[in-house]
Amino acid sequence: MFNYDGRIFKAKVNSENGEVSGNTTFHYSQDGSILSASYQGERLLKGL
Repeated sequence: MFNYDGRIFKAKVNSENGEVSGNTTFHYSQDGSILSASYQGERLLKGL
């Protein structure tokens, strides 16, 4: 299984009505098989 813990991703493309941009970052954490992420960006202050 690939481990996503500590990985950071940015959106490359989005749909026309999407809310993320290239400035949105997704921060991943993983504990065993449990994966979670938070995100923040230009129009999004923070999300879980």
